[in-house]
Amino acid sequence: MNDASYSNGKFGFINFDGYAYITHENGNLIKKVYVGSDYGNTISMTSNGFVACKYRCAFFDFNGNKLWDVDVGLVLNKPAYYKGYWYVADRDWNKLLIIKDGTIVNSISYGEGAKDTAVCGKYLAVSTWSHLYLYDLEVPTRPKEVWDVGGFGNAFQIAFSPDCRFILVSDAPNHAFKVFDIKGNLLIQKHYGDYYSDKVWAVAWWKDRIAVGLEDGRIYVYKVEGYEPTTTFTVTETVTTANAPITFQTNVAPSSLSIIFEPYTELEKLYNEVSSSTGYKALVLKGPFQRNVFYLTQLSSLADILTRLNQFYQDLDNSLSSIKKLMNEKPTLKVVFKIMSLIQRAKVDMALIKATLAQADQLEKSMVSNKPTVSCAEDPAKIIEGILNANSVSEVLKWRLEAKKQGGLDNVVKCLISKTVDEFSKNYQAYKEKLLKDLNNKEKEIKKLEELAKLLSIS
Repeated sequence: MNDASYSNGKFGFINFDGYAYITHENGNLIKKVYVGSDYGNTISMTSNGFVACKYRCAFFDFNGNKLWDVDVGLVLNKPAYYKGYWYVADRDWNKLLIIKDGTIVNSISYGEGAKDTAVCGKYLAVSTWSHLYLYDLEVPTRPKEVWDVGGFGNAFQIAFSPDCRFILVSDAPNHAFKVFDIKGNLLIQKHYGDYYSDKVWAVAWWKDRIAVGLEDGRIYVYKVEGYEPTTTFTVTETVTTANAPITFQTNVAPSSLSIIFEPYTELEKLYNEVSSSTGYKALVLKGPFQRNVFYLTQLSSLADILTRLNQFYQDLDNSLSSIKKLMNEKPTLKVVFKIMSLIQRAKVDMALIKATLAQADQLEKSMVSNKPTVSCAEDPAKIIEGILNANSVSEVLKWRLEAKKQGGLDNVVKCLISKTVDEFSKNYQAYKEKLLKDLNNKEKEIKKLEELAKLLSIS
C-alpha cells in the first residue's frame, strides 16, 4: 500500500497494483477503482471522488471516471487543497504546482525538488530537500511567502497542528523530526540515532498526538503535554512497532553529483517547459520530445541510480565518522557493541555501493550505445530555446527554418539528447574514477577497523 486518505466517512487507499480501494469506516469495500501506475503514489479523498498522483495527477469519481488529468514530473506526497485549488509538490520539476480543474494556473520554482504540502487555515506549508516554506493564501493563485527556514537533509513530510500554530517536519537523513511555530522558530528537535534504520520519513498530527514513522517500520507516538497551545511545550513518548515495514520513497539531493547532472538538468528544464505548457510554441515541440522519450527515461533512470549510490556513500561516510567518535568514548559494553555494529553497517553500505555502481555502469553503457546517431551543425538547445522564446510568428519561422536545415525538429531533439548523453557519460566516468579511489581507501579503513574490533571482542 502506497498511501491512504480519509474524507466524509470514507477511506481511500492507493496500492502498488494500480488500484485505489475505497472503503467505509468499518473496513467494508465500497469500490475498487483502477487508476494505473502513472497515478499510483498518492491519494487525496474528497466528498465526491479523489485525486491520485505520481507522474500525472487526475481527479477520479468513485465510479472510476476521470474528470480531469494533468501531466506532472513526480509527486511523492499527497497534494493539499484550498478553496478549489490543489497545491502539488513536484520533486522532478522543482516546483509547487497550483492546479484548478486540471489546469496548472501558476507555479513556484525552487532550486531543488519539492517534497510535500500542507494547508491549515489561510496558511500553506511547502517542504523541499533542504527548506521549509510558509505562505499566506489570501490570494490562492499567488501564495505570498511569509518565511523559509533551511538546514534539512530531506524535509520529506510535513503536518500542521490542528490549530495551525505549529508545523511538524520529518528530516530523513538527519534521523530527526522538528517542530516549528508559525513564526518559523524551531521549538523541538528529536534525533533518533546514527543508523540507517533511524531515518525519519513520516509524520502526522492528530489532536494532541504526534506520530513519527522511521525507516525500519518503528512508529513513535508522542502526547503533546499542556497543548492549549502555548509557544513552548514538551513531549512524552510511547513506542509501538509496526507489524510490517512502512514503505517510503527515498532520494537525497547529492550536491556532489551536481556537475554530473548538469547536462541532464538542462535538458530536463527544456523538456519540462515544453511538457507543462499548452501554448502554440510548446505544442510544436511536444511531438519531437515525446517520440524520443525513451532516451529521456534512460537519462532519468541513471540520475536516480546515481542519487541512490550517493545516499549509500553518505551512509558509509556517516558510519565511519561515528566509529571514529566512539573510539574516543569510555570503553563500555554499549560503546563496544555499537562500534562493532557500525563496522558491519559500513560493510553493508560498501556492498550496496558496489552493486549500485555496477548497475549504473550497465545503464551508462546501454545509454551510450543506444543514443541517437545524428550529426549536429548547430547548437540544438539554441534552436529549441529560440522557438520557446520567440516573440513573433516570424521568429518562430526563423527557428523552424534553422531546424529544417538540421533535418527537422525530431533530428534537433535527437541531436540534443545525443550531446547530453555524451556529456553525462564523460562527467560520470570522471566521477567514477575519483569514487573508486576513495572507495579503495575506505575499504582499507574498514578492514583495519575489523582487525581492531577483534581485539575488542570478549572471548
